[in-house]
Amino acid sequence: LLLYWNRMIVKSIFSILLIIILSLTCQDRPRSNPYDSKSSLDSSEWAPFNLQIEQLSVTQIQLTWEQIDNRIDGFMIDRKINSGSWESGFAMLPDTTFEYIDEEAVPLATNQYRLKAIAGDNESEPVIESIEIEFPPPSGLSISQPNELQLVLVWQDHSNGEDGFGIDRKIDNGSWVFNYSQLDANTETWSDEDLEYGTTHYYRVYAIAAGVTSAKIEENINHQINAPTNLTANPGSGNSVILTWNDNSSIETGNRVERSMENGSFELLTTTDENITYFTDDGNMIGDHHIYQVYAVYDDYSSLGSNLAMDMFDCMGTWEGNTIVDCANVC
Repeated sequence: LLLYWNRMIVKSIFSILLIIILSLTCQDRPRSNPYDSKSSLDSSEWAPFNLQIEQLSVTQIQLTWEQIDNRIDGFMIDRKINSGSWESGFAMLPDTTFEYIDEEAVPLATNQYRLKAIAGDNESEPVIESIEIEFPPPSGLSISQPNELQLVLVWQDHSNGEDGFGIDRKIDNGSWVFNYSQLDANTETWSDEDLEYGTTHYYRVYAIAAGVTSAKIEENINHQINAPTNLTANPGSGNSVILTWNDNSSIETGNRVERSMENGSFELLTTTDENITYFTDDGNMIGDHHIYQVYAVYDDYSSLGSNLAMDMFDCMGTWEGNTIVDCANVC
């Protein structure tokens, strides 16, 4: 009987010890693994940090960050432009990557980024940063007319990474022609050879990137056919006057000669063929005072007028050149 009770006491003690051991081993332990769906670890404790953003070009943004806890699968980047919606999963990166370049940044807009670490189905607390993308416009627009068939535009390119440049044009008070010409990136000069003579040509130049345009710069030029110069009037036979001038135009179809009598209005005297540099006026009367001017003509357009040339024969038929009053004040 005593042996029986001893065995029962031993069994009871063993059972009690077993219960104590099981209770100790089965109690809740701290859940500190990011992969654990019931982890008690605060999501900020394994989140990336020190997110930095830098603009590389008008369409490129570089993100860099740091990560201490390496018990993750990788990183997820969300993006938002201005006040739009977040683009979830804009970029997915492995756990060993701590840099990302967005090649599709939007110029002249706020590009916002949300970075999270990923462990299984769990996401860390995000870190958020944003940047306003600058888009410098071109500057220093100038226009020259190297010849009558061409206007040359020159400017300075200040943007990095633009897709190209656009040019708008208008003539006089007409409407703007948008995207009159589109040019490649890094271009700083362009020639317009589709001209309307005797009119003012207005131009606007701007950079283009990702469908966005920079600020526009504007300049204009009054395009003219080259005018004749060095117009002179000399006596010919009888009472005739011989006009000569320099032809400076390479495209004129003729020259228009006009005459004013006694300081009156100018009237058409004649129209010459192209490349002619002289004309003889036989329609002078003694004592008349004449003023001449010559224009180059191209189709329906004409140049500015040449310098003025004056003549006069006095009452005696004597040539007085540029004199305005006759020799004896008799006429």
